[in-house]
Formats: sequence, structure tokens, C-alpha cells
Amino acid sequence: MVITEFIFAIAVTLALFVALASLSVLAPVGVVVAPLPVLYFYSRMGRYRGLLYVALTLVFVFWLLTSLDVPVPASYFFIFGSLGLVLSEVLRLDLSIEKTVLISAAALLALVMAALSWHGASDGGSLSFFVEDHVARTVRENIEFYAGTGAPAAHVEMIRGKEAQMTALLLGIMPSLVVTGCAATVWISLLAGAILFRKRNMWYPDFGDLSRWKLPDGIVWGVLITFAVALIPWRAMLFVGMNGLIILLFLYMLQGFAVIAYFFKVKNVPLFIRIALYGIILIQHLLLLPVAMLGIIEVWADFRKLAVSSQGSSDDN
Repeated sequence: MVITEFIFAIAVTLALFVALASLSVLAPVGVVVAPLPVLYFYSRMGRYRGLLYVALTLVFVFWLLTSLDVPVPASYFFIFGSLGLVLSEVLRLDLSIEKTVLISAAALLALVMAALSWHGASDGGSLSFFVEDHVARTVRENIEFYAGTGAPAAHVEMIRGKEAQMTALLLGIMPSLVVTGCAATVWISLLAGAILFRKRNMWYPDFGDLSRWKLPDGIVWGVLITFAVALIPWRAMLFVGMNGLIILLFLYMLQGFAVIAYFFKVKNVPLFIRIALYGIILIQHLLLLPVAMLGIIEVWADFRKLAVSSQGSSDDN
């Protein structure tokens, strides 16, 4: 029975990884879905059998991707497969949600840096050269894609003339993009893991009511300070301010989502509608800024407290 379950775990994880690598339509959810089977099966099996399961799964994944000539680097699944293992180990510590995300995101960041360094060394260059080349190539490809949509030639040429500046800007804010990307991946994976584990009646840490999650009020001053630093007409200070501002706005975006989740719960919004609305916000990236602003305004407005007060008043009446 144990052997059958072990083989089943490898087969399911392998099938999911190959599907994510082969079907581009699944790419947007790949970073969230990939850690889940490893998190689940590793937690069920325990540390030693779990380590063997993860190692064998990754070996088979590398072999299959090479055999099928799939244009997805095997390091992708090494990173997110290992993240499932890391999440399981950190969850066992039964820490607060903040410490759980911080430790797991730091581990994911280390895995990403190791993978990028390995790719850079494989190409005969350094980590910085690999990242710069990848960003420059991505900017160029997006400009060419935009040109292929039938955009006005003058507009396309104007964008091409700004290619170097756009590449430099992206490289300058890359640290904050990577850090927030790791934190977001961990946060969403933890939420998805909670749903999966509870449906399977497995133990999962009680992080409390995350719809009431709130940053310390004083952090809002960091937003104002980093914004002011970004306005200093000095390139180094510009990027210091922008990176700090992006990280802080990300934190307030999480607070904004907590406010939204709170009102969804108060109004008893059906789960499928909640998922659909969250999906729209995440896909339409421009909507993330209003969510972050909602989180900042919450510092002063305290919408959730007002909702409790108004609900109490209506009950009295």
C-alpha cells in the first residue's frame, strides 16, 4: 500500500509537471500549481520518504523534458518543486503568517538566484550578464510583438528609440520585482495549500482570520519616504526609492486584498464569484495599484472597523 501510494504520488506530480511544461495556456498558473503536489505528498509521506519522492520526481522530470525536447528549463520545476518541500518544512514550525511567508520567500529567492547563476555559468557568463541579456531580449521581443499588432509605424519607432531606457529601468527595479514575485508566489501557494489540506482533513497551521490582517500603521511613512527618495534627481537614489516603494506597495496590496476578502465574507459572496474577481484583478495588472491604494487608505479610514460598527448599529435597530 505504501509503495502504491509512493508510485501514485510520483505519477501525479510528473503528469502535472509535464502538462505545465507542454501546455502554454497553463503557464500563468504554473508557479502556483507546481509546488502544491510536492507540498501535499511530501507532508503526507514524512521527511525521509518525502525527500526520496521529490528526488525521483525531479529526475524523471529532467529526463522527460529532455526526451520530449520541451522548451521549458528543467530548473523551473527544480525551483517550484523544491518550494513545495520548503513550504512543508516551514509549515511544521507552526509560525505566524508573516514569518512563514518571510522564511519561505527567502528560500525561494535563494533557489531562484542559484538557478540563474547556474544558467549564467552554463552560458559562459555571470549572473548579472545572464539577467541583463534576458531582460534586453524580453524588451526587444515585446517591441517586435507590438509592432506585429499593426500599431502605427511612428509609434513603434518611438518605442524602439526608448528600448535602452526601458531595459535600464527594468534592470534597476529588478531586485524589488524578484522579491515581491517570490513573496506573492509563497502567499498564494499557502492560501491554495490551506484549501487543499482542509479538504483532505490534514493538519494545517491556523493563521487566524487573514481577512483581518493588517500592517503596522507606521509603515505608511515608508511609502512617503521611498516616494520622496525616488524623486531625487540622482540615478542611484531613483532606483533605491523605486525598489523600496514597489516592495511597500506590494505589502499594502496584500492589505488591500485583505479588506476585499473581509467584505466578501461579510456580504457572503459565493466562492466562485470571489475566485473570478480575484482572477480578474490578478490578470489585469493595472487593477493591482487601486488595490494597493485601498490598503494605504485603510490606515486612516479603517474600513473593516467601520463595517463592524455599522453592522452593530443595524443589529441594534
